[in-house]
Amino acid sequence: MLGIILKLFGAAIGSIAVYYAAATALRSARRLDKRIQEFKEEQEELQKQRGPINPYAALAELYAEQARQDEEAARRRAARRQR
Repeated sequence: MLGIILKLFGAAIGSIAVYYAAATALRSARRLDKRIQEFKEEQEELQKQRGPINPYAALAELYAEQARQDEEAARRRAARRQR
């Protein structure tokens, strides 16, 4: 009798785990689909705004922005040290 109860309990726990895994996978897939759609919309908008997309130019802009932020942070640190 105890064996049947444990098997039923195990089956219930297993089915709950499978349901949770399926729900999590479905949620992740929906989130990914939404992000892909947003990305496609962004790319279409960029193509409308200007000519062809140049990934190297975009990367150069990112590096330039990072360099500006680093210089600004260095200036702030130097100004704090001088006080």
